[in-house]
Amino acid sequence: MKVAVENKCSEGYFTARWIKWLETNSIDYILVNFSDSDIIDTLRDVDVVLWHFSHASHPDYYLGKVLLTALQYNKAVFPAPCDFWHFDDKVAQKYIFENLNIPTPKTDVFYSFSEAINFLKNSHYPLVAKLKGGAGSSNVKILTSKLQAMRYAIRSFTIGHRAIDRFSNLRFGLSKLLKGKSSLKDFFLTFIKIFIKSSFERYSGNHKGYVLFQQFLPENPFDQRVVVIDNKAFALKRHVNDGDFRASGSGNITYDRTNIDSRCIEIAFDTAKKLSSNCLALDFLYDANGELVIAEISYGFHQDAYDHCEGYWTSDMEWCDGIVEPQKWIIESLLNTANKKILRINRD
Repeated sequence: MKVAVENKCSEGYFTARWIKWLETNSIDYILVNFSDSDIIDTLRDVDVVLWHFSHASHPDYYLGKVLLTALQYNKAVFPAPCDFWHFDDKVAQKYIFENLNIPTPKTDVFYSFSEAINFLKNSHYPLVAKLKGGAGSSNVKILTSKLQAMRYAIRSFTIGHRAIDRFSNLRFGLSKLLKGKSSLKDFFLTFIKIFIKSSFERYSGNHKGYVLFQQFLPENPFDQRVVVIDNKAFALKRHVNDGDFRASGSGNITYDRTNIDSRCIEIAFDTAKKLSSNCLALDFLYDANGELVIAEISYGFHQDAYDHCEGYWTSDMEWCDGIVEPQKWIIESLLNTANKKILRINRD
């Protein structure tokens, strides 16, 4: 058994912990640059491919989806297409939620300016506007009036919206700093990005030609984030900072499992099964009737935030005290998948 892992160990990503687990368990692995032109030849004798690719890197986001889809036919890959095809794409998530009857806030997408304007004329405010991409609550705005919403729509069908709203991110970063939820170093890095375009901004262009409006759900001072991996689920609660409406990216996290709505766990397991997901992170809110809805999903997350989780639930809703080890669970599940693929290939 041979494993290929990305040769970059970015902070908060899974790579470093994957490598540590592979070395601890004496499993043969190689570090690779997935953007190499001869990557397929490099991976010829590899059975398992691990790549926690980023939504914020243009080449990684594009290549990750393409390459892993190509490799899935004779290798065990993570993430698999069932994990990432909707990754960082809120438009895609709208359609899959509706098709599979997964509870979600009412979401409307328009590809015509006239249809968008007609919708806004008859809407109740506030509304939430989202671009299809952007993690940590970036590219999410609250529209408090019809005039503001009209201006947003006009921009969406003319010059478009930047892939990264740097000034909004700066305000959000300053708010977190003043509330003691982030460090001066983090804010300084956010400030520097005001003047330097990332490769993602340079190559991806502006978002335009569509609008996505989502029902605003008041009375949600927190969201509940649940992650499901290999029939295990762990969770935390992210609280909204004063003066904001977004919990994701707030840095204000609590871990008491008794404060997690057990229905979140049940819905999370059910949703992961419907999507055939190997790793699924789900963000839960309450609607006006107190029912749980899923705002967004993702295959990846910042691993350090989950080190303080008290344990995990099994798929039969049994609680297990202990260390949460998502990267270990991912590899163990993938090695099992790889063994099955090898047996099938040898049999054929």
